Amino acid sequence: MVLLPETVGWMEFVAATWQEATGRAPSALDVDTFSRWHRLGVPAGVVRDVLFAEAERRRYDTRPGEPALTKAWQCERALSVACAKHRPLTAGRGGA
Repeated sequence: MVLLPETVGWMEFVAATWQEATGRAPSALDVDTFSRWHRLGVPAGVVRDVLFAEAERRRYDTRPGEPALTKAWQCERALSVACAKHRPLTAGRGGA
């Protein structure tokens, strides 16, 4: 579980989640991918769920000794599926 202060921004939250899920610091390419997801308006909670699910799935599927999840772009397909599930649940909600 990522323990961060309430005032932390979207990028810091996702970067900390990435580090916890994969055990490695995000690279410049990962940060670029995170910023693209942020511009698309993907909620941080959805990104968190996808990162942990993909890291777990890849740990299970990879051969021993191989790195499981190394690049954030490897989560693109799972993230688009999660966003498609998330959008209908939030459509029409007010921002209040």
